[in-house]
Amino acid sequence: MKKAANGSGSFERRAGNVAWVMACLPRKPGEKLRRKRVAIPGSELMTDAQARREGAKIAKDVRDGTIVFDDADRATAVPTSTPTGPAADWSTVRKLGAAWTAGENEGGMFKRFGRVNKLRTKAGAYIDRVTMAAHAYEVKTRGETGPAFGDLQVKDVTADDISAVMGAQPAEHRSETRIKMYNRLHRLFELAEFPCRLRPEGTNPVRKYLRPEADAEKLFCFLYPTEVLALLRGTNAEGEAVVPLGRRVLYAVAT
Repeated sequence: MKKAANGSGSFERRAGNVAWVMACLPRKPGEKLRRKRVAIPGSELMTDAQARREGAKIAKDVRDGTIVFDDADRATAVPTSTPTGPAADWSTVRKLGAAWTAGENEGGMFKRFGRVNKLRTKAGAYIDRVTMAAHAYEVKTRGETGPAFGDLQVKDVTADDISAVMGAQPAEHRSETRIKMYNRLHRLFELAEFPCRLRPEGTNPVRKYLRPEADAEKLFCFLYPTEVLALLRGTNAEGEAVVPLGRRVLYAVAT
């Protein structure tokens, strides 16, 4: 395998799909160059591109002396990177939601796990964060004396809790808005299963029967071909076209 210049980038996958980066150890003037292969924590969940970027940071820290090795030849300082165990610090619904909607550089879920289970930087993260805070986290799903939904342990949330949250959505909200809330909750608990490992797989409490129905007027927002033709050739009792010629042309082109 070709070595990267100055030990700052070459890496290889080993057992368990863990990536290892080649790093140069600090040296004094005239001292012989020494290189060392260092495991990249959490790299089994990273793409090659992500592992290379993380590896370059580790290699730089080794060269700068930020990461050093003891006599047992192990690193005494480990750079912050993706852990592989359960995300225990996101154990409540509110904390998990904050991690999901955090920006790429804010230490959130994407920063921690990378592109796994379709994780990505959310374009509408701010809207999701504000909406969840306003219409989900503060809902009392277990009685007025019980905890708020956002303070429940992710592992303890049931379909009844989700039903209470969906039932508490403002009546004036359109079905499209309620469906978006359902989708947010479903995705949040999907991520709780993996990569966060806060719930066993297959236990998502946001069940399909809790999904709101679309508004009736949204179900038929189109015309069938025969209906378009009837509209275009429609006439009144005097035999005059009901729809002006210009608008008929518009309808035909639009269809």
